[in-house]
Amino acid sequence: SISTPHYEDIPFPRADPMVADYKYDLKLQEYQSAIKVEPVSPPYYSEKTQLYSKPHEEPSNSLMAIECRVCGDKASGFHYGVHACEGCKGFFRRTIRLKLIYVRCDLNCRIHKKSRNKCQYCRFQKCLAVGMSHNAIRFGRMPQAEKEKLLA
Repeated sequence: SISTPHYEDIPFPRADPMVADYKYDLKLQEYQSAIKVEPVSPPYYSEKTQLYSKPHEEPSNSLMAIECRVCGDKASGFHYGVHACEGCKGFFRRTIRLKLIYVRCDLNCRIHKKSRNKCQYCRFQKCLAVGMSHNAIRFGRMPQAEKEKLLA
């Protein structure tokens, strides 16, 4: 990384103000030409990958936000094999752990953030359709007792 020069540290003779200003301008131009300046790219959005970056954030602080594959809310991570929000992660975990069977629905309900709790059958079917799987559990920071419950 190139650090910004301290212009007061640039040596130049101070006897003749006109010569000094000219040499200072030349040195300043040399430093400025050494610094590579690139335009900031516009915010990126792709419906296909469902990634976006907020335009007001600095590039270094800008984290990509990923949508939940089930309901479209903000994903909190990669859960049960897909990017999912905390709500859908918990719903899927409870359904599997408690071996819940939901009343069949043939309406093919739309599952999105505001209506994800209306039809449990369709929500669970969408979880399965997007690839959520009990077998896709990653045992990162999970306590041993929790792992054993899930594997039982």
